[in-house]
Amino acid sequence: MVQILLLLLSLFIIIIGWSFKKNLDALEVTFSSDNHQNLKMTSTTLLVIGVLGLILGIIIPTKVVALFYVSLCLIVSAISSVRLAKKMK
Repeated sequence: MVQILLLLLSLFIIIIGWSFKKNLDALEVTFSSDNHQNLKMTSTTLLVIGVLGLILGIIIPTKVVALFYVSLCLIVSAISSVRLAKKMK
């Protein structure tokens, strides 16, 4: 059960990172053009974290690893949100 949820979360994060990377120009309209580098780094970070989750979900599917992964996702999300909010119009 934990393995399935971890893999689903990882796939969801990969889809979000891929859509950020694909629609980078459309996202610059919502944010400012100063955030181009932050958006690019956020999408790359999401893709890396998604792949890391897939690897952890396949190799070590335990509850401790799942909690570590969820906490890592929350920390990355908070850091990205703060960085984007600093430069918003």
